[in-house]
Amino acid sequence: MEISARNVGRIAERIAMNELEARDFHIIDLAYMSKTSANVDFIASKAGHSFNVQVKGMSWVGKERARVQYGHCDDAMIERRSSVFNRHSNFALMADVIVLLAVRSPSKYRAVIMPVDAAEQAAQLNMDGYHRQEKVAGGKRKPSKLWTDLEGATTPRTVNTFKDAERAHLQLFENMWETLGGIIIPIAAKNPDNSTHI
Repeated sequence: MEISARNVGRIAERIAMNELEARDFHIIDLAYMSKTSANVDFIASKAGHSFNVQVKGMSWVGKERARVQYGHCDDAMIERRSSVFNRHSNFALMADVIVLLAVRSPSKYRAVIMPVDAAEQAAQLNMDGYHRQEKVAGGKRKPSKLWTDLEGATTPRTVNTFKDAERAHLQLFENMWETLGGIIIPIAAKNPDNSTHI
């Protein structure tokens, strides 16, 4: 299957759902629901607890380094008047977990699974390192897609402490499927009569 900007979003969502289903999460796919799910792609439930999950996929095809993205920014985000995630406050559902996926194929990918606050912190570092910096010739940068490579260049042209901090932050959450990026999920315990309780 060819991965492109047109289909990577839905493929990334399916990858995330498959990973969590393999870990005994129950999934409710919101892809075909109304706009009340603007901040959330699916709901993952386990051990009596439910988590709203938003997935951001980016094609890794033809690139040496894996790259992830948070979505597009706007002036309000750059000026710290709006958040990157859960910005659709008029809608009922808010994301608890953000999954960032660099997708080479449906079976080859890299994933960062983070609580929404940690994902927001990473996105803010991203804007600190680029969009909030003046252009070399002076002036403000225009809003665009927020993305980063998961590893820095082996011979970077310039040092960017914000980007280094962002990558280090993301690496803390790579492949954290089991705990959804560190959210504590109570494990169902067995009673002596073999019934399950939380």
